[in-house]
Amino acid sequence: PGPSPEAHWEQFSAAFAESHDDYAEIRIDPTIYRGYKAALWEYTYSEGGTKLHAYNLGFVTSDFGFALNFQSHAENWNGSHALFELFKAVFQVPT
Repeated sequence: PGPSPEAHWEQFSAAFAESHDDYAEIRIDPTIYRGYKAALWEYTYSEGGTKLHAYNLGFVTSDFGFALNFQSHAENWNGSHALFELFKAVFQVPT
């Protein structure tokens, strides 16, 4: 993703919007994940008639860029946050 995960998500968001008519960006926020520079992109879109809500956590290590993409049906979004937190907690950055 280059040196700025936030800038990368901003570019990717624009491209994603071109191929998803009902795409809505909620936010792209800079953050830190396990000490790494990161950005959290939150958005909604539809796929196959299903409304989806997603988080995409992008971060950069010294060797790699990662994207932890998490999504659920929009109607299940509020109940899915614990699962996203677990997903982030168990992910292991390769060494």
